[in-house]
Amino acid sequence: MREWLRVYTYKAGLLSPMAHDLQISLSRWDLQPEGTYWLFQADASHLEIDGPIVRGQLEQRGITDRDRRKIKGHIRDTILNTRAHPKITFRGRPHGDLLEGELRLRGSVQKVAIILSQEGPLIRGEVEIQPSRWGIAPFKALGGTIKLQDRIRVAFCIQGL
Repeated sequence: MREWLRVYTYKAGLLSPMAHDLQISLSRWDLQPEGTYWLFQADASHLEIDGPIVRGQLEQRGITDRDRRKIKGHIRDTILNTRAHPKITFRGRPHGDLLEGELRLRGSVQKVAIILSQEGPLIRGEVEIQPSRWGIAPFKALGGTIKLQDRIRVAFCIQGL
């Protein structure tokens, strides 16, 4: 199994049926042990818009390439401001089925606890965060009738450390 890291966004608002819940993948990231800690680093500009999630399934052809580029550019340039904050980092220590530590996102640091599970040599992690804790306002369009919820889910799968 290939290692992966995915981010899921959720729509809201009066016209949300016209929008998409999205699956986004980070393609450049690394997770390494550092003593008793785990150190995660990602290049925030290397993200891919996998597509919309419809009824719990990824629909890769659910949006156009033009829309993918537009969404990707907006995330990089406005939401994450990758020119000023190119790296996303997490440093944490495992405690049973939790990985507790600090996530640096867009220049701000907040504590998070990631739920871990292990299936043979694979370790899976999942956490739901509120971007506003890092100073990131939810995206809005058409006067707020289409917007993103102030929550994202981050999930990953790695070979055991």
